Amino acid sequence: MEHQQQPQYNLSSWTTHINNPANIKQKLLKAYQDTEITKLPETTTRNNRHGDYIEIQHTANTIKKPSQPTQKHTNLKAIHGIGPKTQEKLKKQGYHTIKHLTKHPKYQEKAKNHLKKTTEPINAIKTLHKTLGPTCLEAIKHTHEIKNSETAIIDIETLGLNNQPVILIGIGLPQKNQLKLHQLLTPNPKQEKTILHRANQLLKNKKMYLTYNGRSFDIPYIQKRQEENEIETNNPECHIDLYHYTKKTHKLSRYTLNHVEQKLLNIKREVDIPSSRIPEYYREYHKQNNIGPLLPILTHNKQDITTLTSLYEIIRKKGC
Repeated sequence: MEHQQQPQYNLSSWTTHINNPANIKQKLLKAYQDTEITKLPETTTRNNRHGDYIEIQHTANTIKKPSQPTQKHTNLKAIHGIGPKTQEKLKKQGYHTIKHLTKHPKYQEKAKNHLKKTTEPINAIKTLHKTLGPTCLEAIKHTHEIKNSETAIIDIETLGLNNQPVILIGIGLPQKNQLKLHQLLTPNPKQEKTILHRANQLLKNKKMYLTYNGRSFDIPYIQKRQEENEIETNNPECHIDLYHYTKKTHKLSRYTLNHVEQKLLNIKREVDIPSSRIPEYYREYHKQNNIGPLLPILTHNKQDITTLTSLYEIIRKKGC
């Protein structure tokens, strides 16, 4: 009698059932039929006043603090009236930091005011983003001073790009020695409110978001869905979007996160579905009540979050 191989209940082990990337969805449907999602480690069904949802928790490598102090305030262009040519001239004269400019006869008052406004890391990032733009490398130098408890790494998956329901919210919360990753999944798109509410709880008091193209997509999208569902929105004081930073610091042929991690981090996903196919896979999961097609979505989202911690390190070093 032939024995069918039993599925391994591990989010990263589903690829063992895929010898050929073709027809992944059908193979997963067969491999995971009659398997409950709560068989996955650290996966629980939770509920709030809006209904039931699934929460999956993982631990991963966290954002590392630099071992050596980073020299800050080296971009003199943060001072109004100083452009690239003036900065070059000033540095040749020995004014290498804004602190040095506090002794310059022309710029001393502006330099003192700038340093006063940028004492706190959040204020420094906000000020630098305002004066030099959201890809200012000087701002990155201040991020490691922000408490872990005030930081969140965010990536979402949706049923489409045109105001469709959010189906999965990945939130990475840095801790001292690890990253605590929460994946919030709605088993039914009509119960989107459940994960929007839970996300609001997890993001309370977070002052800095770290995303990849989150300025344009993830954050405004989730905020709009929260507003439409009458859920309180979260507004961070600063936002580090690594998509724009990567475009500034590295010349690549394209800037999808998958391509970036291959080129800069030497990461090649074993089997990955593109973001454009996530709605199709989720609908099949919902229609068949079979977790098989859901596993690549969860893995895709988890990898996106963990990649951002490593990509952040590369970008931060560019700013040093």
